[in-house]
Amino acid sequence: MQGDGRSSPIGAPSRRAPYAGTRRKLVLAFDVGTTFSGISYSILDPGQVPTIKGVTEFPGQEATSAACKVPTIIYYDQQGNVKAVGAEALQDGIYERALEDNWVKAEWFKLHLRSEFNSPKGVGDNIPPLPRGKTAVDVFADFLSYLFNCTAGYIRNTHRNGEDLWATFLSATHSHSAKTSNDGIHFVLSHPNGWEGKEQAQMREAAAKANLVPNNHMGQERITFVTEGEASLHFAVLNGLLSDIRRNEAVVVVDAGGGTIDVSTYQGKDEGGAKSFGETSVSGCYFHGSVFVTLAAKGFIQKHIMTCFDKTTKLRFRSDKEPQYIKFGGTRDNDLHVNVRFGQMKLEGSDVANFFQASIDCVVQAVMDRQKASTQAIRHMILVGGFSGSGWLFEKVKAILTKKGMTVIRPENNVVKAVSDGAVSFYLDHYVRTRVAKVTYGVRKNTTFNPADPEHLERAHAAFTDQRGITRLKGAFATILSKGTEVHEETRFSQSFGRTRDNPEDLKKTDTAIKCYRGENNSPKWMDIDSDNFTNLCTLYAEIPHYRRMNSVGETYYSVSYDVVLLFGLTELKAYMQWKENGVVKTSPAELYDEQGEYYIFQVATLRTVRPTKIHRQAFLMLVKLRGTNYFTQNLSNSWDIVQTPDKFQLSKVLPNMPIIFHAAPVNSPYQRYPAQEATSTACKIPTIIYYEQQGKVRAAGAGATQDGIFEQAQEDNWSKAEWFKLHLRSNFGSSKHLVESIPSLPPGKNIVDVFADFLSYLLECTAIYIQDAQPNGKELWEDFRSSTLSPATPAADAIHFILSHPNGWEGKEQNQMREASVKANLIPDTSEGHKRITFVSEGEASLHFAVQSGLLSHIGANEGIVVVDAGGGTIDVSTYRRQDERLDARTFEEIADAQYIKFGGTRDNDACANIRFGQMKLTPNFSGSRMWFCDPSREQCAVSDGAISFYLDHHVRARVAKVTYGVFSSSRFEEKDPEHLKRIHQKFKSHDGTIMINGGFSVILPKGRRVKEEEEFSHSFYTQSIHPNALSTIAPSIVCFRGEIDEPSWVDADPEKFSQIFTLFADLSRVPRQAQINPKGKTYYQVNYETVILFGLTEIQAYVRWKEDGVSKRSPASIIYE
Repeated sequence: MQGDGRSSPIGAPSRRAPYAGTRRKLVLAFDVGTTFSGISYSILDPGQVPTIKGVTEFPGQEATSAACKVPTIIYYDQQGNVKAVGAEALQDGIYERALEDNWVKAEWFKLHLRSEFNSPKGVGDNIPPLPRGKTAVDVFADFLSYLFNCTAGYIRNTHRNGEDLWATFLSATHSHSAKTSNDGIHFVLSHPNGWEGKEQAQMREAAAKANLVPNNHMGQERITFVTEGEASLHFAVLNGLLSDIRRNEAVVVVDAGGGTIDVSTYQGKDEGGAKSFGETSVSGCYFHGSVFVTLAAKGFIQKHIMTCFDKTTKLRFRSDKEPQYIKFGGTRDNDLHVNVRFGQMKLEGSDVANFFQASIDCVVQAVMDRQKASTQAIRHMILVGGFSGSGWLFEKVKAILTKKGMTVIRPENNVVKAVSDGAVSFYLDHYVRTRVAKVTYGVRKNTTFNPADPEHLERAHAAFTDQRGITRLKGAFATILSKGTEVHEETRFSQSFGRTRDNPEDLKKTDTAIKCYRGENNSPKWMDIDSDNFTNLCTLYAEIPHYRRMNSVGETYYSVSYDVVLLFGLTELKAYMQWKENGVVKTSPAELYDEQGEYYIFQVATLRTVRPTKIHRQAFLMLVKLRGTNYFTQNLSNSWDIVQTPDKFQLSKVLPNMPIIFHAAPVNSPYQRYPAQEATSTACKIPTIIYYEQQGKVRAAGAGATQDGIFEQAQEDNWSKAEWFKLHLRSNFGSSKHLVESIPSLPPGKNIVDVFADFLSYLLECTAIYIQDAQPNGKELWEDFRSSTLSPATPAADAIHFILSHPNGWEGKEQNQMREASVKANLIPDTSEGHKRITFVSEGEASLHFAVQSGLLSHIGANEGIVVVDAGGGTIDVSTYRRQDERLDARTFEEIADAQYIKFGGTRDNDACANIRFGQMKLTPNFSGSRMWFCDPSREQCAVSDGAISFYLDHHVRARVAKVTYGVFSSSRFEEKDPEHLKRIHQKFKSHDGTIMINGGFSVILPKGRRVKEEEEFSHSFYTQSIHPNALSTIAPSIVCFRGEIDEPSWVDADPEKFSQIFTLFADLSRVPRQAQINPKGKTYYQVNYETVILFGLTEIQAYVRWKEDGVSKRSPASIIYE
């Protein structure tokens, strides 16, 4: 218990136990959505902690979108063959070909599987019909097959030995001789809250039809179902959204998807120290998903521009005060009568708001209904699902519920794949242990007739005499489980039955029909009251031994007695029959059929063992091996604890002249929302664009600068566009003339620091909005960060720390401009403490940290090298590192070659020195056994930003290589016999002490290519003379770099164009002793002796001045001023 008297938090994500199985296994979750679908998976290796990954590449999908979902669309030809699926169905030219070849489009087909009991009237009228000759199961099967093939391609291409890995999974999954369902692939299929056994049976049939599993008992056990609401809860726990939830506190999870809005309420529990949740009320499923917003707009918008509305306006809409634009046609299309201008239709914001209103009302009402029904106060609401990416839906729901004392949270990670990720977490973590019955379950029964009971007398016409001679009454209803009952998943509900027959053949197979009552009567007793609300759920069949009996009049009859045992607490109904035989309890798996007689659930493993928590570990593993039930493996997953280790992925390929291993990185799934960006793109990057008006004010930035209507408004109002402006910060060294000419000019009156500052300010604003929306108590959290950061008195360690990445070729001057822009953008105050709040890192080093963080370099041994290539929009940064440490648990690297800044331009770009020809770079590393990792933009758009954070936290690189030769211009004593001095005799001079000196020399402090440890200091001794002692109070030595090919240049005139001043050191020497000296002519002069100490091994150069006073070493900080 904590000091506030409340229980401790229970919703924080716990450490996942290692996989206890003996064979590798793949858990694969398919979230087939109405409009978009997603795939998540986890590879279970014995003894390893499972991690959840996502499939982020689909055939035909633009790689740059980094989307983790794919459109749920299929095109069929007239013969019923699949012609295009998913992203391929939206490729250029497909629509035209479909028209030409008369293909049929299947979309929103998931809604054809909907339950008939919770679908509002008329919803089916708006659902597109299925293709001719196809059932919902057929189409569902085709799409499952497509998702399966996408997974196969993704794992083959992105995992080490992917082909062999996938073949192993596949062979085990499709083996009819497999001994356990734990072999191969286990599928987790999610579905709306309102779906029940019949819909699950259709999904199971589709899975078998898609060849995901063999159509037998063992194959069917490889499928587990989970509701979208429960999967979303697991996603919330997985992402730390419920960290503040304490025992007995409740939370509402709203999954706003394409077709349905699923609402579930859970309460935190603590079962013997294990974190768990339980449903507190009946979950809801409402047909008010995003497609119904589109349908609401159908009568308002012309049909030929519906697609544009669905992709852009619907997702970007945030304010009912601003007009919205739908782009279609070309810029020459204008029709002012219908608000069409420059090929776009103008919609009033209030009209678009009306399209959303039904969905907003649905969410708010559903949440408030559960608040009223809950015995515990509900303080938190989690909004997930693809539709939650709508800024308007989120803001309106948040505004209403916040006033009612509720915190509304939208996850910061991929909300569009919350269900698929949560489905895998459901399988691995198993947080929900109790669920609430949605309906009343029971059976039709015959009861003993009671002539004194008025209700019996009303039904006397249904009375009959059974084989035993007892008067019975038909039509009674025996409740097994009442609606609203909270059910633990291990709780069994049983009902005793007896059956008598004259003929024993009639008892060979015993059947019992399970009924559902969906009405409002809390205790239904008779099936002729509210009869329309009684429906068949399923029928149980089992072979039970019968016994010969004799009644009171000596007639022979046969009877069976048994119990039907049901487990309603699981996500799928489980059942078996139980009876006694010679005093011994016997059980038999039951077979379940739906009311149409179709096979519903195959044999369910017997559940008569003791609870798994009481079984010894070795015995437990034997049970899993012998029985292979999901029941056991789910409980097993929470039994042990281990520290999580990164996954390792590697795909080998040999290229000419160089052994290379290409690493395809696992997806980090950073999902960030930026103003005006479509949520479904799940992009973690934003366009680097700013529009300025003529007065220099920012009008649009980032995704806002690419919104529909902005280009036309910019032309009309004569705005200036700033793009590629980062390249204006480039170093003057290494940039070709052609490249400079190709960079767009800056807006009038703006310098590069101005523009860079404006964009930094925009990014900070996006971060503020994002944290306030995505984090619990986000507003207070952000205000606390900013108030401390903007205070000049706050120590750097107590404020926001900014890490700014830049190309490898940028140096101190460029870093100084970035710092100046940070001050101008109000990121930090312009003070010494403020400047300390910024750290720089090269893009190459950030990429290395990303590779380490992602587990890509776990194979790299001590002293083994790696080349990291960060191919960005403006530069290609190449860095070479070697692992230093011997210990496998330590990860320390050092740079082993000069990091390169490579021009990235057109075919006219050539640089033989850097192996660039026609704008392409050839890599020829000079060390053997190299490994190269390529950061693929389709999956790793945030490699640099993620790696920059890892650089700050993990600090893997401890040594770096000098890019140039650093030194100072120097003078030396003139030597008459030195030919080099004689060549430069015109530069000799006499110093204050009368010594003949010669200028033009260069003293090397640090040679190019030298590997420098970050704490290593480089010093150079100086003495300064003057006849005025006060002139020695400050010094300003200039640090010069040499960029030529001479290894250690001694004279400046040897290659003068390659020398450049990089910065000047300013230091206060007023405390340094001034030594009065007398020269040969008797004149007094003064001299100070000191050393400049420079640290080149950090990501930003640091320096100080050192001297000796009475034999004691003293130091003073030095300021670095860049030219």
